[in-house]
Amino acid sequence: MKDRAENAKAYIEGKYHKMKSDESNRKQAFDILEHKMQKLNLSGAEQELIKQDILHKEAELNRKMRKKISTKDFEPHSIIGRGAFGEVWICRHIET
Repeated sequence: MKDRAENAKAYIEGKYHKMKSDESNRKQAFDILEHKMQKLNLSGAEQELIKQDILHKEAELNRKMRKKISTKDFEPHSIIGRGAFGEVWICRHIET
């Protein structure tokens, strides 16, 4: 029982450490971006448009990563095997 609690604690600590590290890296990348935009003498409106575009693309990527894969995401081509409990198909991922 104690091992399970320690494993759970380690998992949770690792997860939140990664989240904190990712957020720190994201903030650092935004700071670098702001510095480069200032070097290019972009107006405030142009800088804001670039930031909004980046945030929008990041949100799309996060949404895509959270999406669960289902059988609807694949197009079946042919059966390559049959057994007592099912069939094995060659499929193609529709998006790629």
